[in-house]
Amino acid sequence: AFKREQEKSAHHAEEIKKIEHALTWLDVSVILPLFVNKELTGLIALGDKLTGTPYLNDDIEFLSALAPQAATALENARLYERSQELAVLEERNRLARELHDAMNQSLYSIVLFAGAAHKEAGKLGAASVQRHLARVEGTAQQALKEMRLMLYELRPYSLEEQGLVGSLKKRLDFVEGSAGIDVGLEVSGQIDLPERYEELLYRIAQEALNNTLKHASASAVRVAIRGRDSQVVITVDDNGQGFDLASRSSSGGMGLTSM
Repeated sequence: AFKREQEKSAHHAEEIKKIEHALTWLDVSVILPLFVNKELTGLIALGDKLTGTPYLNDDIEFLSALAPQAATALENARLYERSQELAVLEERNRLARELHDAMNQSLYSIVLFAGAAHKEAGKLGAASVQRHLARVEGTAQQALKEMRLMLYELRPYSLEEQGLVGSLKKRLDFVEGSAGIDVGLEVSGQIDLPERYEELLYRIAQEALNNTLKHASASAVRVAIRGRDSQVVITVDDNGQGFDLASRSSSGGMGLTSM
């Protein structure tokens, strides 16, 4: 335990030295570390450039006495913000449960009944009825896919915990896989990115998958993530109906533009 405390103190001292060096251009003359439960949570940096009067020992002692209170206030603010986030997540989970229990099961029932009626109409030779039932079945299937997408998006976001590859696999299994779409995820090379880049790539891949789910009428989708030297390339392929890129370049939706 003593060794761990020594290592932690050395780590804090190294952090403070780095921040002191970074703040030299601000003419900072006093830096007070803020600790909560022996963890460095922030710093108070003070300079005397404007007043031209250097800080005295009494000033520093007074400020040092205030530092623990400032650290506690910052920690309380952080805990309050976290409690608000947890409340939002709990509400989203509640909505997801209610949607799953109500709408998801109802839509699935519509798909089954429409499919059965479609087959019976075919046996009776009622072509017009069969066409209408086919449209009902297709519409219900599409609504079911989009409902599963809504349920997934209501759940807590897991990119920070599972990373880019794990989050995409979870998305494919829960949304596309549950909707009866054949899914595949291929990973090759070194995938080691800062979190903010993983966030961007995930959002782009997510939008591409959303478009496949809503518009492509696809029965299969594949996502490939390849690390190449200092680059990461993501490819999303589906076997859907597609569209003419040339005709959509000047009109249509904003999906590709936003991605």
